[in-house]
Amino acid sequence: MQRNRIIYLSLSIIILFLGEGMSQAEYPLHRKGDHNYDHGQYQEAETNYRKANEIKPKPEVAYNLGNSVYEQKRMPEAVSQYQKAIESTKDPLLKSRAYYNMGNAHYQNKVYDESIKDYKEALKLSPTDDDAKKNLMLAMRQLQQQQQQQQ
Repeated sequence: MQRNRIIYLSLSIIILFLGEGMSQAEYPLHRKGDHNYDHGQYQEAETNYRKANEIKPKPEVAYNLGNSVYEQKRMPEAVSQYQKAIESTKDPLLKSRAYYNMGNAHYQNKVYDESIKDYKEALKLSPTDDDAKKNLMLAMRQLQQQQQQQQ
């Protein structure tokens, strides 16, 4: 009976450590993606973020993946990744940054009404963000010009 308890306890500990190890398997890929991104290697960063996300999806990885595809000028995909980050996090700073970057992606695609909404959401979460304020004003001006040209 004592032997069975020891075996059970040993197996429980092994399973616990294996589980922890597997949940951390994405970490080196995420860090490698960060390194690639910092060195302007956006395709390589994208690859590493995608691999990390396959192992364990995390809001930070979705956000970074959005940044890497944004740098490759794939704005609709960047918006999708930022939206995933927003929906999967409770961190107000990450949400604010994701809204801000999503606003930038919409702005680049000349979808000014959406970029305005995104910048406003970013400002709700981070009211002192001067870049979001500035970009909001730019987007509002661009939308006004766009509407005038359509008339």
